[in-house]
Amino acid sequence: MTKKRFPSIYSLLLVASSLVMACNATTSPTTGTTTPGSMVATVNGKAWSSTVVPGVTGGATATKNSGVVTVTGVATDLTEITLVLRNPGIRTDSFGLSTTALGEYSQGIPDTSTAYLTIPSLSNIYPGSVTITAYDTTKKQISGQFHFVGRKSHNLSDTVLITSGSFLNVSWN
Repeated sequence: MTKKRFPSIYSLLLVASSLVMACNATTSPTTGTTTPGSMVATVNGKAWSSTVVPGVTGGATATKNSGVVTVTGVATDLTEITLVLRNPGIRTDSFGLSTTALGEYSQGIPDTSTAYLTIPSLSNIYPGSVTITAYDTTKKQISGQFHFVGRKSHNLSDTVLITSGSFLNVSWN
């Protein structure tokens, strides 16, 4: 009778933790993220990065529906940055109510208590912008840079400052 060898519980934990553990996207001081499929930014002065699972995902995703591309990055703490881009092209668009782009930052599941939106104020009519640096409809990928001030809809003085944001080769189906 042949004995089967089963891995120890420690081996299983090591494998499981390596599958679950994630790392941050790598960045360049001049161009932002250098990890395909990822998103990085500075949120209120602190580095933020979408969750990268090597060989699986860069932590950012995109969808395209009726000419609107939505790019979303999610970090390990479940904070999220979402950019809604109406008819994107290689250009710079301002964020605002009547513009072609909207930015959002949320802590956990987006709702009115956790979401910060690019809502203009009297002193800041255009609270940020997004620059699309690559838009490939054949490969279904988009890249760009962004910054914005997000405000809570029920308390406009509650803000978050997003700077040095970038996303690289984020794909949609």
